[in-house]
Amino acid sequence: MKQSTIIVRFANPEHKADFLKDIKVEESSIFLNEENVVQLPLYFTAEAEDHNLVVSVEDGDPVEVEDEDFDLDLDDL
Repeated sequence: MKQSTIIVRFANPEHKADFLKDIKVEESSIFLNEENVVQLPLYFTAEAEDHNLVVSVEDGDPVEVEDEDFDLDLDDL
């Protein structure tokens, strides 16, 4: 399953670290983690756009993820 993403840019690594703590992003939700940039799932867009530590928010490339919520074993039905 493809997950839509955003690229979030910061002025410095400290701002990135503070932002990730503020919005409580789990490590498994970070698809790219560079010095001043992270790639996050699309559902973090509003928080990123409204956060004072964020320099910019852009569309990111979709990322392949496992869909655990819909992983049904038809033999169990």
